[in-house]
Amino acid sequence: MKTSTSRQLLDLWRAEMSDLMTLREAAVILDADVVTLVHIIEVGDIVPTPPVAKDFKDIVFARGDIERFKAELRRRRFEDFKDEYADVYTEDTGPGARRLEFGPGWTDILREFCDGLRQFQDAGYKARLRWGKEKFGALRLFTNCADEIAAYVGERRGIAYGKSLQTCQECGDLARFAVRTFSLPHTLRPAQAPRWRARSRT
Repeated sequence: MKTSTSRQLLDLWRAEMSDLMTLREAAVILDADVVTLVHIIEVGDIVPTPPVAKDFKDIVFARGDIERFKAELRRRRFEDFKDEYADVYTEDTGPGARRLEFGPGWTDILREFCDGLRQFQDAGYKARLRWGKEKFGALRLFTNCADEIAAYVGERRGIAYGKSLQTCQECGDLARFAVRTFSLPHTLRPAQAPRWRARSRT
């Protein structure tokens, strides 16, 4: 009986081991770079099923992790936003193109800003989002708009900037802007900030 149980456990272990893949193999399947996957694991709430190794080179994925990471990458690439707001935002292409270069936690702020651009469009004015980035822990948005509404768009840009300083750029929860020694300025909820600081020092 013990022999049978041991054989079953051994077969299970072999099956689990054959189901594992390296970080680089997972990156190829997910069409993502290794740095992005490591960042998700460090500051996000999505981690591979096997215990996460301290050295990123030793991180492994199970086959079942792929779909969860696909969904997370879709969120981080703002794919739903791009579909819903194609009338006010089209991603740049070509050399030197800039995109939405910030965490997915600010998506609601982005949507609110673009809803405002739609109002200007409905009134007959040119108003489009070009690109955006995180700089010193805050959201910076860049637009193409008619001169007549530039000041109004600027006001809404300022509102988005202010909200980003109180919103975690990773998950969207209430957060606070912080600057600490050996760390880049950031706006993250407390549970994520220590992992961010550790990453920033490397």
